[in-house]
Amino acid sequence: MRAKRDIPTDLFEYPGMRKQSCITQLILVGLVLEADDEGRGLACAELLAHALNRTVTQIEEALSALEQIGMLMCYQAGRYRYYALTYWRKWQRIRRPLPSRYPAPPVGNAGRKEVPHGAQS
Repeated sequence: MRAKRDIPTDLFEYPGMRKQSCITQLILVGLVLEADDEGRGLACAELLAHALNRTVTQIEEALSALEQIGMLMCYQAGRYRYYALTYWRKWQRIRRPLPSRYPAPPVGNAGRKEVPHGAQS
């Protein structure tokens, strides 16, 4: 069972977020709620569309847009595609996190620096 999730009050102040559609912003909130304790989840558009009550096209567009502005990264591991939320550790304080059942992002992406909050997009 997932621990509670925090949605930052300044979420829409992050670089590039104000330019995103309301649907993309809502999907990001859904991805935060769907993520495991390490901020990862399956990036299967069909499953996410069902879970978030959106279309497959909306999910794919949101994943692409959110990846372009650095809010998440999508990656392939084996047969499946996953997402990892870039600011997860800044947003969440989980007392006893459960290990992720999803593979970690590739090392080249995992070490990527976060865009500083407040930086211009």
